[in-house]
Formats: sequence, C-alpha cells, structure tokens
Amino acid sequence: MGARLVSDIASRRSLGELLNELTDSSAQLVRDEIRLARVETAESLLALRRGTVFLGVGIAIALCAAGAGVACLVMVLSAYVLDGRTWLAALIIAAVLAVIAMIFAWRGQRSLSSSNLAPRETATSIKETAEWLRHPTRSVVR
Repeated sequence: MGARLVSDIASRRSLGELLNELTDSSAQLVRDEIRLARVETAESLLALRRGTVFLGVGIAIALCAAGAGVACLVMVLSAYVLDGRTWLAALIIAAVLAVIAMIFAWRGQRSLSSSNLAPRETATSIKETAEWLRHPTRSVVR
C-alpha cells in the first residue's frame, strides 16, 4: 500500500507545472479574445461599408436630380420664348430622381445608424475571463 501511495504522489503534477499550465491557458484565452475582437471588428466594418455605398449612391443620384432641376429651370425659361412644354419632362425626371435619391439616402443612413463598431461579445468575454482569472476555482456560468 505504501508503494501505491508513493506512485500516486509521483504521478501528480507539481505546483509549478500546474502554474505553467494556468499561465499557458491564460495566454491562450487572451489570444482568443484578440482573435474574437478582430472578427467582430471586420463584421462591423462590412456593415459600415454597405451603408456608405448606399449613402454614396444616394448622393450621386441627388446630384443628377439637381442637374435635372437646373435643366428644368432652363427649360421653363425657354418655354416663355418657345412656348413649348419640354420643361414638364425635365421636372418629372427631376422628381423621379429625387425620390430614388431619398430612398438610397434613407437606406444608407439606416444601415449606418444600425452598425455598432464596438466589439460587444469580446468585451463580455474579456470580463468573464478576468473574473475567471481572479477566481479560477469557480466558473462563471450565466
């Protein structure tokens, strides 16, 4: 029985080995947290890019509408001289382009306002990891 006790004690890991394992695990947790933050940031930037594209398209179409509006004003002036109704066509085009521009600008603004660049999951995970590192004997279960 004494030989078995000595064998059990010899097979157990030393305190130093356990601390090394804890240190390695903690370092791996930190690396995982950084990796998670990168993924979350990339996802947020994709959403931001999409919103920016919609906003840019909306602005471009709004510029076209402004050009058509100017053309309309020119045609209104020419209507007094030529007595034609070509200004009405330019006005309709300007109104249609303005509606399209408002739709794109609204979608772009909505997309930009809903994107959140803060990595929320990473922040929560870091808090849980910090709590676990302070008290490694009890787990943080929610």
